[in-house]
Amino acid sequence: MKSSFYPILLTLLLLPLSCISNAKLIQVLQITRHGARTPTAFEFKPNQYPHILGELTSLGKIQQYHLGQEMRQRYVNKYKFISPDFDPSEVVVKSSGKPRVVESALSFINGLYPQTERKGMTIENSYLHDSLIDKILPHSERHNTIDDLSMKNISIDLEWAEKVLHVIPMEKDMFFHADQGKNCPLVNSKLKALKTSEKIQNLERIFKQGVYPQIVDVINSELNIERLSIDSLDIITAKRVLDNHRCNTFHNVESPSFNQTTLKLLEELRHTHIYEILYKDHSVKSVAVSKLLEDFQNYIHKRLHHNEGPKYVVYSAHDHNIEALFSILLEESLLEDRKYFMVEFASTLTIELHSDNDSYYLKFLYNDEPLPVKWCESNHCSIQEFQKIIQTFVVSDLHHVCNNL
Repeated sequence: MKSSFYPILLTLLLLPLSCISNAKLIQVLQITRHGARTPTAFEFKPNQYPHILGELTSLGKIQQYHLGQEMRQRYVNKYKFISPDFDPSEVVVKSSGKPRVVESALSFINGLYPQTERKGMTIENSYLHDSLIDKILPHSERHNTIDDLSMKNISIDLEWAEKVLHVIPMEKDMFFHADQGKNCPLVNSKLKALKTSEKIQNLERIFKQGVYPQIVDVINSELNIERLSIDSLDIITAKRVLDNHRCNTFHNVESPSFNQTTLKLLEELRHTHIYEILYKDHSVKSVAVSKLLEDFQNYIHKRLHHNEGPKYVVYSAHDHNIEALFSILLEESLLEDRKYFMVEFASTLTIELHSDNDSYYLKFLYNDEPLPVKWCESNHCSIQEFQKIIQTFVVSDLHHVCNNL
């Protein structure tokens, strides 16, 4: 008996925890940043893209298609969590009304449920380069869903995907654009006061001495014209210069040749804009995340208490939506980590609801890496701990709060 028992015990000990645990995936809520786009405001050189400013590129569409393929590999093939064919009772996809986000969602849906007999349109990648496959998705887990051929072109059925997608109109959008002034006058008033505060003005003076001259020198010397001046720059416009550099670099398009020191300063400036201006004030953060958190809560409640509602909910969104959630979920010191203030195209913030021996918990992941939520034990939150987040940040009457100046 002894000789046969120990090999069995050793085998059990070596098994992955998921094989001997009763843990079961119940629901997935996932926020995705849109795919690669053109710069939104600052152009290094004219006509570098055959697209308007802020528009999703062919590379961005292919990137989102592959993100959908990656999620299909996980939740259809690996975990057998959702059906291989689209079922509206299982899967819901919501999108911001911004065209680049809508187009991202349409490509994602086609990757998640690739068209076979459906007639589609071909998207040709205009931005192929050698290292593209390695960086097309920012996720640490990859299931070899990408090959050279699918990087060159994809086929998508827009008409079918449009019927699947739930687009939230830009006007009065409190899901993805609640913290924009036109949707919430309170936020507009708060941010205006913060931008003119002594703290931010002191930061502007520091940037004017240490960052802005480097930006001006590089761009004006490379273009051989006086394109920028130190006085023309502030935190917002400098952030747009960084945005141009990030977009152009990703697309392998010529960009300003900033050295690493200047880039690091620009990234620190972006951190300042996000977490010292946009998402510093508690009421602004609450407005920004309230509708999303309320949606999460409703979907989780339906699965837990009524065993109904979708199993997989995807929100096609913006980097600022993910950053707003980071501002409430993470310790302030962690927000200084580059990956939390330089959200890459096609990044995902995923909340998985699991059951284990009649108890339930939420698992938070960012691009497949555990997200250390400050309210919880590491990246695992009990339902009770998640409820504390809801109680702290969900605004019961957004319209009243936003207009009660």
